[in-house]
Amino acid sequence: MLPNFIIFGAPKCGTTSLYNYLQQHPQIFLPLKKEPNYFITRDVVKSTAQDYAALFDPVRDEKAVGEASIHYLSSLEAPALIKKKLPDVRLIAILRDPAERIHSEYTFLKSLGSEKSPDLWYAVEKEDRHLRYHGGGWAPRYVRKSLYFEQLRRYYDLFDPKQIKIYLYEDIRDNPKDVVRSAFEFLDVDQTFEVQATYKFNETRVIRNQALDALLTKFGPANSLRKLLKPDPFKPAPEGPSFEAFTYKLYYAIRDFSRVRPQPLSSKDRARLIEIVREDVLQLQALLDRDLSAWLKV
Repeated sequence: MLPNFIIFGAPKCGTTSLYNYLQQHPQIFLPLKKEPNYFITRDVVKSTAQDYAALFDPVRDEKAVGEASIHYLSSLEAPALIKKKLPDVRLIAILRDPAERIHSEYTFLKSLGSEKSPDLWYAVEKEDRHLRYHGGGWAPRYVRKSLYFEQLRRYYDLFDPKQIKIYLYEDIRDNPKDVVRSAFEFLDVDQTFEVQATYKFNETRVIRNQALDALLTKFGPANSLRKLLKPDPFKPAPEGPSFEAFTYKLYYAIRDFSRVRPQPLSSKDRARLIEIVREDVLQLQALLDRDLSAWLKV
């Protein structure tokens, strides 16, 4: 058994949320492991053929069987490898305002400590220098991952457009149930199934208190407390006085104190980033036949 649909997109575009929403549907199978990266030959950890096939061993009678690997969008080789192995696959891609995506990924990597650049623009220029003088090899590639037209065109050149469904991060953020219902239709499963789609997965936050953050996110002695407090994202917030309601409120109180939402992208940096991606956005707009002018506004 191999997948008949794939979810992909650039980092910080909402793929984790869509993956978790679709996973709730009884007619859809998605493996517990996200990002198997099977159709990539370099730069990331990938599954072997045996490991990849094993991901789908638990499939029973689900109608739609899929996987989610964001790096298939930016990969040069993935489109052809997917076409060769899964010619009839359905493809779901999620895109985000390029300037906001760049800022979100930079902030996320900065919060993890893996991005050492003192500011966003230094990181963007460092990426440009790296690619100019070193070509391939690993780099954050904030801008390259945000040039969606040149990446999606590789898929449109190989697959029937009817096999491709494009969503925007803004749609998932503002109207998640509408997006999920549309995806159910695209995957030809029961559209009346209701999902719990209020929880935002993989939301970018900046660590303000390392000790409290470790209490909720790290493994080790605190792991039992993290498991005790962390609420089930697929269930609505509990109401009334109860231990479950108390731990729910406590978890989010600690989380919101230890991790805060990042500062918004400055108008100056947004304007500079827009100039870099402007031509690609205009080409993407024509390819998708969708108004993306909001992405070009400061």
